Amino acid sequence: MKINTKHKSIQTNNDRKQIPETVVYYNKIKFRVDVSGQMARKYNVKSKSYRWLVQAFFNIFDFSGINAWIPYKETSAQNIARQQFLLQITEELSSRRKGKSTRNIKWPI
Repeated sequence: MKINTKHKSIQTNNDRKQIPETVVYYNKIKFRVDVSGQMARKYNVKSKSYRWLVQAFFNIFDFSGINAWIPYKETSAQNIARQQFLLQITEELSSRRKGKSTRNIKWPI
């Protein structure tokens, strides 16, 4: 059972039977969720871990890569593949990190 406050409990007629508006809405957007899940599985950062917190972090990391790639692709003139985009981000972030030591960083408490 799903509880949803966005849609009223209005029944919509879909051919032969009455279907709640929430179910109709979910079925309409389900495709986008499936596509993003497939994209996340293709190139992911997951490693074998049984800790749920680590798995949650990896999922957030995977979807943030997708969420960064889509606007980049739409706003730039380049038609770059997602794998190439992720490699460029990795190289840029690691090049910023080179030469920096964690000993000199003052961590806020």
